[in-house]
Amino acid sequence: MRALPIAVLLSAPVLAQPAIDLNQMGFSPGAPRMAVVRGAGDAPLDWELVDSSGKVRLSGKSRQLGPDVAAGQSLQRIDFSGQVPEGRYRLRAGGTTSPAFAIADGLDAPLARDALHYFYHNRSH
Repeated sequence: MRALPIAVLLSAPVLAQPAIDLNQMGFSPGAPRMAVVRGAGDAPLDWELVDSSGKVRLSGKSRQLGPDVAAGQSLQRIDFSGQVPEGRYRLRAGGTTSPAFAIADGLDAPLARDALHYFYHNRSH
């Protein structure tokens, strides 16, 4: 009889918390900035762009993209391309918060050097 409660728990659906996907390295100040929220339902979400001191710098509503059939989740897009000062930020939406990311010039400068180092060390002989 003890196996029954465990079986009921194991068969219960798992409710996933929404997740925010974005470029965690960061964004250039003048570039478009987009994020995707997975698993937050079909209704548009209120979102906030929060700086490192906790001040809300931008806010708005997400836009429904539709279902991702392969993942079994609905997707929503957040466009947070408004003007904000350079700094570290987090995006909040759907009861979840993104990892911290930067909005600053020159974030992608080391990529060319890093790519050359990778190909140099991994070239075929």
